[in-house]
Amino acid sequence: MSFDEQVQIKKPFQALAIENVMNSAMYHLGRRDMTITELRVKLNNKTDNQDWIEQTIQRCLELAYLKSDADFSLNFAVMCFGNEFGSGYIRRKLSLKGIHSDVITDAIEQALLQQSIDESQLLLSRLLSISSLEHISKEKLISTLVNKGFKAQSVNRALVEHPDIASLRTKLEIKAVKANLGNEIQKLARKGKGSRLIQQQLKQKKICLDEYDETLATLELTGEVDFFQSASDVLSKKKFVLSEFSGKNKAYAYLSSRGYTTEQIKFAIEENQD
Repeated sequence: MSFDEQVQIKKPFQALAIENVMNSAMYHLGRRDMTITELRVKLNNKTDNQDWIEQTIQRCLELAYLKSDADFSLNFAVMCFGNEFGSGYIRRKLSLKGIHSDVITDAIEQALLQQSIDESQLLLSRLLSISSLEHISKEKLISTLVNKGFKAQSVNRALVEHPDIASLRTKLEIKAVKANLGNEIQKLARKGKGSRLIQQQLKQKKICLDEYDETLATLELTGEVDFFQSASDVLSKKKFVLSEFSGKNKAYAYLSSRGYTTEQIKFAIEENQD
């Protein structure tokens, strides 16, 4: 036997009579509840005889072994709402089970009405079950609740009611808290960026700049950052004609856009003149 033949998934023993198809249906329904579509997929693996399959499905419905799509959807919706899942989760899961969108909508509306369910309260209850928001990012929290079936807009509205909302931070803010200011300055300086541009980019990253001037002064004093040499190195990679006035203007504008000071730019131009 070849390797391909060994790994090939074998089909179930094919039905020789409709009783075999019925037995297969009983086996699958005994393991878990299924929708009509899910059961039909299983039975198609058992036989190609569509008449046997349809007769078996009809018989299972008559015996109440198999629920109609409407009943299955309603039961599923009630169960999900009871476990604090939103309607988005219900709609997504039932769609994957082959239920028509109109049937799903009717089931959700019926479940909400029968159980007197307020989805906003379900969302708030699930949210308040998270006692502390300190160790989760805002993006992760919203993504988790959206996956549970709630709309992002609803989640954002509910968040303001959480007693620990002040502790909730974005991924960027969490990363900023952990950042070392000196290391961040050096990383950007090595990329050929001047002090002004570095300060702007660190601000965008939500990194605290209260000690920026002091930290930068220390780095310059120890020689770990040298913006004069950096400006010169950056300019040396460009092909501006520095012997001409227009070339100097272009060099000045370029280095200024990268955050270097006038003194640093003048030094760089002088160092790179032919």
